[in-house]
Amino acid sequence: MAEEEDDYMSDAILQQWFGKSIYLLAKQYKREEKQKTANSKNYQKPKKVLEKEKREEGLKSALGPDNKGFALLQKMGYKPGMSLGIKGEGRSEPVPIEIKSDHRGGLGRDADLKRKQTQKADKRTILNHKRQKLESQLKQDFQQRLSGRFSEQRAEKDLYKSQKVCEQLDLQM
Repeated sequence: MAEEEDDYMSDAILQQWFGKSIYLLAKQYKREEKQKTANSKNYQKPKKVLEKEKREEGLKSALGPDNKGFALLQKMGYKPGMSLGIKGEGRSEPVPIEIKSDHRGGLGRDADLKRKQTQKADKRTILNHKRQKLESQLKQDFQQRLSGRFSEQRAEKDLYKSQKVCEQLDLQM
């Protein structure tokens, strides 16, 4: 009887193909999964993310009667969903909150920066307009100088030709 061939599903054949046995690969996979779950349990969100989540949670919840401002409004006859004012023409929603991510600028800094940018843009457009006007003027001056020079050259040629003709007529006489 010939030598028995190894079973093609045996660990020896699989180890030749993959380099490690399936058992070791499965064990390594389980170890990596445990490590991932341990890392996810120990993970803490950054402070900014936590602040944003808390802010969003606070903005989604409505004010209750324990809030001082809301209690004052109710004493003056306000009911939730109404608009402010005697005739009800005022705001029905609170003033939106504007979150500043830049802690270096004070109130009104953004508006001032925007104003300065528009001023710079206006100055740029004025300067571009002046530059285009100057370039067109310089172009016209250049064309006039060239046409003047050309007409002077033509006049000199005509004068030279007429002098030649006069000289020839004088010689013929």
